[in-house]
Amino acid sequence: MMSGFNESVKKELIDRAELYHNGSEDSNYLDQLFQLELLPDFIIDGLNLNGRVNNIRYLKPSLSLLEAPLKKLAKKNHFWDILEIATDCNKPGLLGKQLSECSHETRLLLAAHSQTPRVILQGLLYDIEAQIRTIAAQSLAQTSEGVGHLIAYYAKTSPPVIRAIILLHSQTSPSLLSTIIEQVQYSNSWLVKYAIAQHPNTPISVLKTLALDPHPQVQEVAKLQLQGYSKSSIIPA
Repeated sequence: MMSGFNESVKKELIDRAELYHNGSEDSNYLDQLFQLELLPDFIIDGLNLNGRVNNIRYLKPSLSLLEAPLKKLAKKNHFWDILEIATDCNKPGLLGKQLSECSHETRLLLAAHSQTPRVILQGLLYDIEAQIRTIAAQSLAQTSEGVGHLIAYYAKTSPPVIRAIILLHSQTSPSLLSTIIEQVQYSNSWLVKYAIAQHPNTPISVLKTLALDPHPQVQEVAKLQLQGYSKSSIIPA
């Protein structure tokens, strides 16, 4: 996953990541990613995250509620319309509005319940309450599709250093890598571009662009990746 990462770049990422690790609850991206098991080992070891205790504990709904069928709870607690909207692909904007109007208890239940549709969990990542955002993210992390969405979410909403770290994940899609490079191509975020350049899922077209990047380390790793593909018949989508 990090074939192109040298020790100096790893140290740079660790040093910059440390600045975010003592932030507020909302900005402490590293703790969130650690709890979701989305961090590479060298970041975990470099920041000694296994030795730090996260004292934030969120209460979830009772076990009896979480074990009950979600549709039954929806009818009883008057949020059936949320489930209907979630299955209607013609109303993507309406779901967020409806969720914002739900009570704390309903949003918490939806975030924690195993039968909640993925699209609702995705919407709850933008909830006003950290508790609900965190639990929704934990629920999404239970499936590979959910993990893919979490990677995209953090890659698009996090500061550059955290973005570079999350893009190291092996499940980062070629389409996401292409999207992010369009956003940072002309910026000074060389660590983000480096993370993209070394990723095995990065499309050839993106690597060719990064091989011309003004930053020497980005340029070098992109060229190494291109050389590897020139010797192989396997080309990333």
